[in-house]
Amino acid sequence: NFKNFKKILFPKIFSYSKSKKYFYYDMEYINGSTLSLFLMTQPLFETNNIFRDIINFIFNCKKNSFSKHKQVDFIKKIYDIKKKNTFTNNFYNKIFKSLNNHNWNNIEKSQSHGDLSLENIIIKNQAIKFIDLSENFVDSYKLDISKIMFDLISCWSFRNVPLKMDSLKVYSLKIHLLEILSKKLSGDDFEDIKMLIILDFLRVLHYTNNIDEIDLLEKQLKNFYDN
Repeated sequence: NFKNFKKILFPKIFSYSKSKKYFYYDMEYINGSTLSLFLMTQPLFETNNIFRDIINFIFNCKKNSFSKHKQVDFIKKIYDIKKKNTFTNNFYNKIFKSLNNHNWNNIEKSQSHGDLSLENIIIKNQAIKFIDLSENFVDSYKLDISKIMFDLISCWSFRNVPLKMDSLKVYSLKIHLLEILSKKLSGDDFEDIKMLIILDFLRVLHYTNNIDEIDLLEKQLKNFYDN
């Protein structure tokens, strides 16, 4: 579905099949730099140029959006996350109340990467390649925006970068993206994306067992929610 978008490339798919109930595919290996590492090693204007093309891709998906997801799709996901018994702190009661009270009926169905983290964007010879496309619980361009913003807010994709994180670069990129998005999205769209970012935090918190990573995520989530 994405092959017609000239600025974004995808690895070749060599084979795909199912093993029991799981779908899998074998893709070409791309020996390039993740966007998180690229951001740390290259001038910021180079990263801004790359993000311009990524944003164009996302809003091309928006342009081709059709119907909207139902409230129940999100309430079910919120319930599934909450019942894992991972979130025992009282702070999470406020989080889940906000999620359940949000109007989720404004999220359009569209093509999307599904897991558009900075680790799943590879830069090689100035070309942008998306890897690890995933089927998420919903398909929407807003999910891709939320995943990128979650990454920049939580610094999740920078945890494995073999360099000291440049906080100023990350902050500058986040502000640059917000300026672009503010011209393209409504206030209701931003509310949707903020709620999706919170869901991203909870979903990652659920599957990580590393204490330091959990502490980092909880600290960033509280800061994001309170502000």
